[in-house]
Amino acid sequence: MIIGNDIVDLGCPMNKVSFKRKRWVQKAFSAKEVEFIYSQDDPYKACWLFWSCKEAVYKSALKTGLKPFMDPKRISVDVENIKINKDLMGTAEIEGKNFSWYSISAKEWVHTICDDGELKNTIYATFELNTNEKNHGKELKDKVVAILKKTEGFAFQNIFIDKTKKGIPYVYGLSEGRIQLFDLSLSHDGGFGAFCMGSLGHSQASILEKELNQRSYNQVRSHPQPFLH
Repeated sequence: MIIGNDIVDLGCPMNKVSFKRKRWVQKAFSAKEVEFIYSQDDPYKACWLFWSCKEAVYKSALKTGLKPFMDPKRISVDVENIKINKDLMGTAEIEGKNFSWYSISAKEWVHTICDDGELKNTIYATFELNTNEKNHGKELKDKVVAILKKTEGFAFQNIFIDKTKKGIPYVYGLSEGRIQLFDLSLSHDGGFGAFCMGSLGHSQASILEKELNQRSYNQVRSHPQPFLH
């Protein structure tokens, strides 16, 4: 499983300004996507749902070896096969690889999670951030650890969040002297934060283990209480 996620604060003034700039909308989305957005009852929310979808797919794709880029049009949302139930779900494609996405929304935000499979066995959550914006990163990690500590079946002596050399976050858990790794995606925008987490495939875990530095392993083994780095 290779996961990604993205949350958008619908009340953020900068997001409202961006949506009013039709040139920005046309630069971020394909003609089909733009047509779909403006055909909805709430084009503003539809716009940011698609944006969060592209961001979530992008984060997932980076874990497959994709080189970073700045053109959101390289990610194509399949507008003809979006399934509408309580929430929205569908697929998106980037350079021939398909990703599944699932989007939930509230009055204040939209949150999309995605992976390269069928979105099974994924833990995810959204929450309000209460600290100053410059501290949102730390608050987000603190909340993730707090949620995982209360999650049934996720019992570890230590929970540790760190990043690879490429800046990709992962969760490290210690149980009975054995370290277990989990795929993680973090996102925050405006006053809201979100995350999604899933298990690592064997090949993905092997690659990650080679990238991890010894400092992370030493700290997670030796620290007596759950902590963050």
